Amino acid sequence: MAILNTEITVSLSNYGWTERVVAGAQKVTYTFDKWFEYIKKAEGDIAIFSAQPTSVRWIGNERGIAGDPVWHKVKKAKITDDVKNEYLNHGDPEGDMYSVGEADVSIRSGWFYHDNQQPKSIKRFDGYLLQVCWSWNAVLLNIPPNKEGKLQMQTSLACKNSEQPWINMYATDFAKGCNSYCKLYS
Repeated sequence: MAILNTEITVSLSNYGWTERVVAGAQKVTYTFDKWFEYIKKAEGDIAIFSAQPTSVRWIGNERGIAGDPVWHKVKKAKITDDVKNEYLNHGDPEGDMYSVGEADVSIRSGWFYHDNQQPKSIKRFDGYLLQVCWSWNAVLLNIPPNKEGKLQMQTSLACKNSEQPWINMYATDFAKGCNSYCKLYS
């Protein structure tokens, strides 16, 4: 583990800012706390996605479906190797740490590119994005490249075509000219 800790330190020290660190979820004894300590020392207060108790958690499935309701808190002691997916999917209103859910989904039926797979339909994809975004979860959209490292034409078109319904949906500012206020209660 000392070698890995040194590698993390060297990578973060010599290669600039890191937006996201994925620590892994295998059932092996890792020194996550030490890794996260190194990472935060080098990068500051960043969001870390992990199967361990961190500020961004896996939502518990790879269908991109967030719980209803979903809480952006969890109890640190409950995030263990045998945590139930249902707990990850909903979070915990009584949680003792902030941990936003990350909903993972692939634009194709699998996480890796295969010639015999086609992108998901725009209608299905947009429904997923609306559900996830309205629950204030982070989204990891997997868009796998082909063996040459390029996006297949159908995948590129699926991404491009998914833009217009969102533009149409938000084209009218229904709040324009409205006054609003917020009163906080103790």
